[in-house]
Amino acid sequence: MISRKRRASGEMPSNAGSAAACSRTPRSTDHPRTRKIKKAANQQIKQLAASLSPSSASSSSSSSSSKIKGIRTATNTVDVRGLQLGEAQEEVLGFLMKTQASKKGARHVAYIAHGHGTGKDMNVLKNGLRQWFASGKTPVTDHAPADMEDGGDAYTIVAWGG
Repeated sequence: MISRKRRASGEMPSNAGSAAACSRTPRSTDHPRTRKIKKAANQQIKQLAASLSPSSASSSSSSSSSKIKGIRTATNTVDVRGLQLGEAQEEVLGFLMKTQASKKGARHVAYIAHGHGTGKDMNVLKNGLRQWFASGKTPVTDHAPADMEDGGDAYTIVAWGG
């Protein structure tokens, strides 16, 4: 400790400026979790920048989801999460028929909420429904994963009629 006289005169002890006298205060960026979070954030920024670049705009316009336009509402969405594939197909077909009967001759758009799937058989419902739509055994003429603002890959948008 420095005495009052030495402090007043400006004298410092011999070890006051040495590295041993002052310990380095760790910066917040030195923590492993902070580095991991920063790395993940930088990767997300790079992905976002790549998706907004002009070269990727042409590839996104060729995606199948841009062909079908619609707005997801409670009246044009059927939720089949948690059902077996056969049950979900019956539910979807009934929903499509009921919707088609209400507006004959018009082009219809509907959203199927199937989720991403969990467990060892992930995506069984999602992939099974999409293969079923592509098989031609339904009135569906076009289908695609929904846009991100409409629920993304957890939803399939379908079009039929008109």
